[in-house]
Amino acid sequence: MKKILLFLAMCIASQAGATKGVNAEATKKNDAYKIDIVAPQLKNHPINLGVYFYGKLYSRDSVMLDSKGMGSFQKEKSLPEGMYVVYYSNSNYFDVLISDDQTFKIQIDTADFSKNIYSGAEQTAAFADYVNYLASSREQVKHINEKYAKEKDEPLKKAELEKIDGEVKEKIKYLKNTYGDKTLGVFLKATEQVEIPDFESIQNDSIKRVTKYYWYREHFFDNLNLSDLAWCTAHSLLLKWIIL
Repeated sequence: MKKILLFLAMCIASQAGATKGVNAEATKKNDAYKIDIVAPQLKNHPINLGVYFYGKLYSRDSVMLDSKGMGSFQKEKSLPEGMYVVYYSNSNYFDVLISDDQTFKIQIDTADFSKNIYSGAEQTAAFADYVNYLASSREQVKHINEKYAKEKDEPLKKAELEKIDGEVKEKIKYLKNTYGDKTLGVFLKATEQVEIPDFESIQNDSIKRVTKYYWYREHFFDNLNLSDLAWCTAHSLLLKWIIL
C-alpha cells in the first residue's frame, strides 16, 4: 500500500513537471504535434484532448470543430508519449495512445468508437486495433459463459475459455515483440501482471502463501518503468494498482 500511495504522489507531482525516459526523448525528437479530427456528427462542437487521472478527465488541448466537423489539436511543442483521451463530453470519450509520431488523423464514428479510423501513426492505430480485439474477446467470453450456464458442461467451457485466453496472450506477445521498447510495447508490458514463482521447495502451504504474497508485493511494479510518469494518466493501469 505504501508503494501505491508513493506512486500516486509521484503521478500528481508529474503533472506540473517534465516527464522522463521515453517521454523526454519524444520531446527532443518532435517540436510540434498536429492531430486532425474528422467528425461530421460533431460539427460546430468543441472536442478535447486530455488525460484521465484518478477518475477525472483533464484537458490538455481543445478545438472547436468547424461546420464540416473538422479541426486539429495543434501546438508547437510535442506531447509526452503516453495514454490520452479524446472526449466531447464526460460520458463520450475514447483512449488514444500517442507515440513519437504525433502527426496523424482520427475519423470519429460517434455511434461506435470501435469504428474510428486512424491514419498516419502506426502505434496509435495498432493500439486502437488492440482495444477492439480485447472488446471482441470479452464478448466471446460473455457468450461462452451464457451458453454453458444452460448446458452445464464445465470441461468444455473451460477449454473454450482457455483457447480465447491463449489467443489474447499470443496477440499481446506479438505486439510486444513488434514494438519492444517503443510506446505501445512499454504500455503492454506495464499492464502485465508479474508471474509469481511456484516456490516448489516450500512444502508448508501456509508458508508458501505468505511467501508468494511478500514476493508479489515486492515485485508488483517490475513491469513498469516508474521514470515514465506519463503512464500515470492511463486509467487502466491505475485501476490495476488501486484494486490491489
